[in-house]
Amino acid sequence: MGFWLKMTKRSFAAILTLDELLNHLQLKHSDWDALIIGDGSGSQWKNPMGWSAILIDRQTGVRPVFWGAMNCGTSTVSEIMPYLQALMWYTTEGPGVKLKHIKAAKNDNVRIHIVTDNSTVAHCGNNAGSRHMHKALWAAIDAFRQEQFVINFHHIRRTEVSMNILADFLSKAARLSINDCFTATQSRLASSYPGMPADLSSYDFLT
Repeated sequence: MGFWLKMTKRSFAAILTLDELLNHLQLKHSDWDALIIGDGSGSQWKNPMGWSAILIDRQTGVRPVFWGAMNCGTSTVSEIMPYLQALMWYTTEGPGVKLKHIKAAKNDNVRIHIVTDNSTVAHCGNNAGSRHMHKALWAAIDAFRQEQFVINFHHIRRTEVSMNILADFLSKAARLSINDCFTATQSRLASSYPGMPADLSSYDFLT
């Protein structure tokens, strides 16, 4: 029994196990090859954003965790990025590489199901005609669909899935971690090059 099941009460999340999640999504054993549960943390372009995702591979049982951040980005961008990062790993380095060839030999596809707490992202992920913004990011997601990866989005409230709570906390931590990156770089430059001011900006280079 996992740590979450030992330490928390059922009231914290309705879906605590993988079997419960699959039942909620109405997925049979043969209906999925990978699950991605993710979350983003952001607001508007003038503020930092972060994201996180956990991928569960059915064949190997591996559960890699992904997270990242940008110094600026909207809430919607932060909600799309975790799945893009996880898909890139799964299809170029992870189990999806081998599985794609196995499935292709059987004239079959790799089935990936994405769980998000953002209803707009879930709707746009499944309905290309509704994507009025962020078309570049959706084009990246659709590129995987052209390579024998069938991708379905599912909307579930954040507090319903215990693993989504992990993604939520990690995405916020990633967003906060990037805040001091530029200031730290200014300090390192000043230390590496004596006499260089500590408050340099991009305008001080390539003048």
